[in-house]
Formats: sequence, C-alpha cells, structure tokens
Amino acid sequence: MMKLSPWLVVALVGALVFWRLDHVTAQRDDLQAAVKQSAMAQQAQRDIQAQAQADALARTYQAALQASHEENQLRRDAIGTGARVVYVKARCPADGVHQAPGASGSADAGRAVLAAADGQVVSDLRAGVERRELIIKALREHVAGLQKLCRRI
Repeated sequence: MMKLSPWLVVALVGALVFWRLDHVTAQRDDLQAAVKQSAMAQQAQRDIQAQAQADALARTYQAALQASHEENQLRRDAIGTGARVVYVKARCPADGVHQAPGASGSADAGRAVLAAADGQVVSDLRAGVERRELIIKALREHVAGLQKLCRRI
C-alpha cells in the first residue's frame, strides 16, 4: 500500500477547497449578472410603458389644443366680421350708451359692446386660459400615470 505524505493530502484538500470556492464564486457571479440583467429588462419595459403613456397623452392633448385653436380662430373671424359681438356686463349712464350695431330700438340697446379688435383680444385671452387649462390637465394626468407606474416597481 502506498503511503501518502501528509503535505500531499493537505495540498490535495486545499486544491479541492479552492476549486470548489472558485466554482461557487463563478455561480454567484452568474446569478448576480442574471439578476442585474433582469432588473435592467424590467426597467426598460417600464420606460417603454411610460413613454407610450406620455406619447398617448401628448397626442390626446395636442388634438384638444388644436381643436381649441381652431374654435378660437372661428370666434376671432366671427368677431372680426361682425357676425358675433362681445358684450360687456356694465352699467352705462343713460345718456352715454353706445348701442350695439343694428340694435336701434331693440332690447339690447343699453348693452355695452366692445369694438371688434377688442373682442378679438378678449377671445385671445380666453383661448390662452383654455390652452393653459388643457396643459395643466395633461401634466396632472401625466404625473398621476407616473405615480401609478412607480407603484408597480
């Protein structure tokens, strides 16, 4: 029977331990890489969902802004041609009343009417307020959507 030297046994056991440690370390590194890759894939998916949601929201509100702009332009044109007038809620002294065009003897004879250019300014102010309200609503919905998306994380 062959007798093994104690140093040879220690060296073989040490080599086995180092080999096993290297094997376990490699497995750990592989698992960490897989977890990191999975997390990156999930983040990419969340980013894609968030971008799709933002794009849909942008399309919706861009269409609403365009419709609001077109409506305002129609209103401006109607005011400019005199088809529509802008009345002012005001009390005018009886002797200084400016009558609405073609309103002689009508029930509106005592109402104050803005000039067409001033009516267009009022229309522009109204359009600006509508545009800002739409933008604020879109931003609120976008933030709410991001909050929902973040809760899923």
